[in-house]
Amino acid sequence: MRLSVPIPATLIFLIATALILLLLLVRTNATLAATRDQLNASQSRVEQLSVELGASTERVANQEAQNEMLTGDLDTANEQLANSMEQNSGLRSELEMQLEQLTAQAGENETLSANLLETTRELGSKTVESEALSSDLDRVTGLLIGKSSDFESLLKEVGSLEALRADRDSLRGEMDSLRASIKELEDLRRPLIVQSSTVGFRCTGSMEPKITCLDSATWLHNFKPLDIAIGSVIVFTPTPDCEIGLGTTSHRVIDIRTVGSAYFFWTKGDANPDADGCWIPDSSIHGYMIELHKDTHPENSDLRSMVNTAKTERDEAFERYKAAETTYNQRYSEFCGHNPDACSLDSARVAELDGLYDEYIRLFNLYQGAYEAWNTVYLEASNIQ
Repeated sequence: MRLSVPIPATLIFLIATALILLLLLVRTNATLAATRDQLNASQSRVEQLSVELGASTERVANQEAQNEMLTGDLDTANEQLANSMEQNSGLRSELEMQLEQLTAQAGENETLSANLLETTRELGSKTVESEALSSDLDRVTGLLIGKSSDFESLLKEVGSLEALRADRDSLRGEMDSLRASIKELEDLRRPLIVQSSTVGFRCTGSMEPKITCLDSATWLHNFKPLDIAIGSVIVFTPTPDCEIGLGTTSHRVIDIRTVGSAYFFWTKGDANPDADGCWIPDSSIHGYMIELHKDTHPENSDLRSMVNTAKTERDEAFERYKAAETTYNQRYSEFCGHNPDACSLDSARVAELDGLYDEYIRLFNLYQGAYEAWNTVYLEASNIQ
């Protein structure tokens, strides 16, 4: 007696799934093989079509080249035909003109023939007159012989005129040469003509005490940059990087440098503590001072005093403020050394430092007020020419 062993349902399901997958795989391989064969056939067809397309393209290119040649030949033939038609039209016009001329000439010939017959008839009656004319001819011949000698004399005079013409042409050449020489002399003389102007100074106090707004100066305008030396006073328009504003300024040159053929000038006001802070190119210079005229503008005396007083008060306030700042920093350094964070002060030293700091701030405020007062007067003086 055999025992039947039950087959699990899961195993049956797996076997069925495997069989289905196997069938699908076989079918897919067959489909892939058929597709591969179709692709190979399509690729062969594409290659054949590519060869045929290349041959067709080559034929088309050859045909286009032949068409271009034929088009060029056709254009040339059209042009030649047009030229021939123009020539034929010209020849036809010439033939018509010649025909008209021949017709007119024929009419003139008929008229001349009639006149010739009439003249022949008249010659018979003119024979007597011709004898008289012969004697007149002899007389005229004698006169012509006399005129011939006069003509020879005129020819000699004409030769003299030719010589005069040659002399005239030579003189014209010399005059042109003289004109050229005169122009060269004028060009050489032009730089020697002084182009200058005399103007006064604004009451800014920047060039005190040698140059003040009581004075005026003569400025040379047609100068060469190399004529300007260190120590010269120039009038210029500051560049935007200058620290003195953009108004026309007259300051002294304290340094010069060149870049290629260009000149640059470092300037400073005699009374200013610092330079203007910019290099002035020669293109921004209007002239340099060649003569100083003292005390030509006494009307500026009051304004000058106001500016100088304000400037002195500003400078003194600045010195007091800087001295107070130095004193405070020195005492603070003495008390705290180089490590302010670890500084521990007693009440007496704190009170001393507070007093020094308050004095420093008070003097700084006084300096600001003096600076603003000076700046107001300075701007007023700068706007007065």
